[in-house]
This record gives sequence, C-alpha cells and structure tokens, in this order.
Amino acid sequence: MKSRRSPVRFQLGIFEFASLAAFILILIGFGFIAFNRGGVDYRGYHAAAMLVRRGGNPYDYAQLAPILKELTGFQSNNPYFYPPWFVLLFLPLTFLPFQAARAVWIVINLVLFYVSLEWIRDALSWQLDRWRRWLIYLGAFLTFGAFCLISEQAGILLLFGAALALRSMKHDRLALAGLGLVILFTKPQATLIAVILLGLWMLLKKPKSVLWAVVWVLILTVAASIAMPNWWLFESEGFGQGLLYQLQGPGQIEFRRVYATAYDSLSHSASISGAIAYLIVGLLGAIGLILVSAAWIRYRDPVVITGTGILLTLLITPYALQYDYVPLIVLVFWLLTRSSRAQRSVQLAVLLLLVFVFSVLIWQEWSYQGYWQVIGVLLATIVVVANEFRAKTLSQPISQ
Repeated sequence: MKSRRSPVRFQLGIFEFASLAAFILILIGFGFIAFNRGGVDYRGYHAAAMLVRRGGNPYDYAQLAPILKELTGFQSNNPYFYPPWFVLLFLPLTFLPFQAARAVWIVINLVLFYVSLEWIRDALSWQLDRWRRWLIYLGAFLTFGAFCLISEQAGILLLFGAALALRSMKHDRLALAGLGLVILFTKPQATLIAVILLGLWMLLKKPKSVLWAVVWVLILTVAASIAMPNWWLFESEGFGQGLLYQLQGPGQIEFRRVYATAYDSLSHSASISGAIAYLIVGLLGAIGLILVSAAWIRYRDPVVITGTGILLTLLITPYALQYDYVPLIVLVFWLLTRSSRAQRSVQLAVLLLLVFVFSVLIWQEWSYQGYWQVIGVLLATIVVVANEFRAKTLSQPISQ
C-alpha cells in the first residue's frame, strides 16, 4: 500500500518552493531594473579599465573623463579612487560592448551575493532549511543588496571578501582567507576597522593566512604595475575632489555631495555640526568599540568580530553611502542566529529593529537618512549582546 505525504509536509514543500522562486525571481527582476537604468557607477570601472588598455592612468581624472563621455555621452562624477589592482577585474570586460559588460557585471554581483550568503551561513554553522533560508536571503537582498546592485557599486564584492575570508578560515584554506581579507579592503572607508580586527585575529590564530594576504597584495600590485606602469605618477592637484563634490568633469564642481554618514545625518536632519557633531560621533564610536570588545572577549568568533568591526567603521566613517552597507549582512546573520536562541521579547525586538532597517529604504528621501540603517543594526546588536551578558550574570551563583 502506498504511503501518502502528510498535508503539513506537502504545504511546507509548497511554501519552500514559493519562497525559493520569490528569491530567484526578485534577484532577476532587480537585475533587469539595474540594467535598464542605463549605467551608474560601473561606467567608472569600465572607463578606468579602458584607459589602462590604452596606456593611460585611471587616477588622472583629466585622462579618464573623456572616456566616460565616450561611453555614456557625459563625464559626471566617476573618478577612480580604488586600489590599483581593482581595475584588473574589469580588463576582460572591456573587450565586450559597454552595455554587454554592464550585464555581465550585474550577473556577477547576483552570483556573488548568493554565494556570499551561503558562505557566511557556513561560517556560522547556521542550519537553515526549507523556506526560512530563502526568506532570510530575500530579506538580506532587499535590505542591503538591491540598492548596491542598482547603483552598480562594489558593496557586494566587499561582502564576498568577508565571506571568503571567514569560510576559508573555518576550513583551513589559508591562501583563500588571505585573498578574502584583501578583497574586503577594497573600500577601506567602509571596512577598515573590520580588516584590522580580522587581520589581527588571523595573525593570532592562523598567521599563515596573514602571510598569504601580504603575498596577494604583492602579486596584485605587481600585476597592476605591469598593466599600468607608473600608476602612482599623476596630477595630485584636485585629486579627491570627486569624494567631496559632484563633478561634471575635471575641476567642474556642481555641489557638495551628501553621504549616508553620521556627520551629514546630524547636519542635515538636526542642524548639528562642529564640535557637538564630533562629540556625538565619538559617543557612537565608543558604543561601537564596546561591542567590538565584547565580540573579542566574550565570543572569540571571527564572524562577530568582523561584523562589529564593519558596524564600527560605518558608525564613524566620514565617507559612505548605502551601497557600502552590504557587508553589514555578516553581523545581521550573526544577530539572527543568536536571537533565535533567546526569549521571545528579544526575538521580537530584533525582528522589529531589522524591519525598521528595511523600512528606511521605503520612506527615506535623502541619502543622509540612510544612516538610520546603521543605527537600527547598532540597536539590534546592543539588544542581543546586553541580553546575553545579562543571562550570563543571572546564571552565575551568588557568592555567600
């Protein structure tokens, strides 16, 4: 006699399929949305690689701007401020038509995003099955990944670097761990403290991985120097203006840029600047430093050490936009694993705070309001860490 599948298992199977289908279709949908925008920050990467192929220096915006105009009909604000080896990633794409290269870059980001989530989950030994995995992955994409994908930025690549380093250390693949650390350092304004902390942890626990990171930097720098000799020789006057101002070409300043940082958030939302703003940022940094210390002393886990390092960097950095927030997924995944073991009140608090983090994308009108996402993750981290310290204190016997 044939056995029948229980109605509950059948319904769970349908729900799992539906959540997986939603995750895949939404990723593909946002890929099409990103492509149909016609080209955002990828144009800067592609133009820099094209300039290298032509024997130029991408750090010289006077050389880069004409290629930007050649590609998209306007120059705008896409100077090249990345490490020299970053441009090597895009050299093969320059053999494709610009729009085809954009499509490839978008697909690469979608694949790297999924792989990164899987590897972070593996680094956490987080057993997620059925529909929960796909709903959490979908939430992570909509909250952090989609903005980066549409901007064609490198935040997903930073997340991949963190995931590669953390998973590789778990499985003792030290060469790959060192490479992951180097990739994570691609945008130090968003990851510097995390790189320092993770590098220190690797140095203490698995020093060969740090040696490999140094080897990778040397190999990549030599390769970049072969591809673009004397890349360090460029006109330094005006270099960095594109970080502070919106440019329409070399020296053509339109307006001061506004960032998703504490400084611009305080200035534009509360008219707070100067010493008071620095005092508030210092206080936020002190709270972040306490969390980093708790991560190092109590948990001794490279995942939470890296996650709190990313949080601290974004709390105090003077230069970041929401596409730089993608690596916060490392910390968010850790928060979800820890809160799932806590009492319902903690689970509800973390869930509501993460819903708030997502909601920022819906109601925000200006880039500086994006900083509320960092504050939301900060508050969720405080809830989880404070609860676990409280639980540990209550579990200790009282001395007579």
